[in-house]
Amino acid sequence: MAYGNVRIGEPKDRKVYINGVYTALTPPTSPCTVTVEYGPNTFETLNDEKKIDFRGDAVIDEAHRYVVITLAAVDPPAPALLSTVSPQSPSAASATPQAGDAGEAPNKPNVP
Repeated sequence: MAYGNVRIGEPKDRKVYINGVYTALTPPTSPCTVTVEYGPNTFETLNDEKKIDFRGDAVIDEAHRYVVITLAAVDPPAPALLSTVSPQSPSAASATPQAGDAGEAPNKPNVP
């Protein structure tokens, strides 16, 4: 499998859920850089009512192995399909410390 990195900058201090997996034990908190599989990927945050209030998409491929996105507001917030994912389901992505997570300029991505 091939992987790439997505940098999520905004909104700040929000748990980011990836590809509809809302039961990740420790979802990354924005701003963050996550490693995901090639192909289309969706990034969302949930409000206190467990509805999607911010969403963004990124397609990772050979030409786009590092993508920077800002999540856009979802108005009105949309229901999340929380019942479709079991608590044991692994996240399709993982948060990885990358340059830029502490505010410095990102370096070349660390892609396997």
